[in-house]
Amino acid sequence: MGQRLLLDENLSERLLPLLIERFPGSSYVRLAGLGGASDIAIWEQATKDDRNLLDRAATALGTDRSSFLLAQGRLAAQRVLTDRQHFLLDAGAQQEWERINSRPARSLP
Repeated sequence: MGQRLLLDENLSERLLPLLIERFPGSSYVRLAGLGGASDIAIWEQATKDDRNLLDRAATALGTDRSSFLLAQGRLAAQRVLTDRQHFLLDAGAQQEWERINSRPARSLP
């Protein structure tokens, strides 16, 4: 099984759906019954191996765990979004997309 993430409650709830395919079994602190819990209580939920892995990676980058997790979560979300092949647009966004893509191509130097 791959890595699971336990996302802090200060992160947007829109993040989990973007990460769940890459990190199955991930959840939010609140959904795990740890809403409002201290960082220490939350870290006790992580396995020793997970903590060691995350700490080693954060140290390798010269940062702390929270900064590391946020940065890596952001990168994972960007990868998920850039790999998308299908997009749902509302009517206004669809019209804008069509307007932009109907312009003639221009030569680039």
